[in-house]
Amino acid sequence: MPNSIKAQFSTDFWSVGTFPEQEGAMGQLIDSKHPIFENFPTEDHTNYQWWPMASQRALILPEYMDTIITEMDCFAYLRPMTQLMEVSCEGGKLLISSMGLQDLMQYPEARALLSSIYTYMDSDKFEPKVEMSKENVLAMFK
Repeated sequence: MPNSIKAQFSTDFWSVGTFPEQEGAMGQLIDSKHPIFENFPTEDHTNYQWWPMASQRALILPEYMDTIITEMDCFAYLRPMTQLMEVSCEGGKLLISSMGLQDLMQYPEARALLSSIYTYMDSDKFEPKVEMSKENVLAMFK
């Protein structure tokens, strides 16, 4: 995935300051109150149900914005990143995931999260609040 880094399920101790060969991801901050998680209970931080998904990719954003799952970057880079976000663009709605859930179907937690995402997207609650330009959407995937 272009404009992304390898995410990881780790603490600040294992940062790029300690191991500079790492790409910089420092864990996830989850909007646990978001309706996408109505069928996938979670906290504001990752726990072991997130292990398969948290260690996938994190998309680097063109600017800081509210996301559903924010990937926290290390102090050395402080890039805006996400693993799950929703935006409206030119009258349409997008839900963008960098977790590769379709490749994690051997994990029951990934299947449960994907099911929760589909349920949310099929509901009236899927109304992204963040507007993104077509140019910024395209720039994320170049």
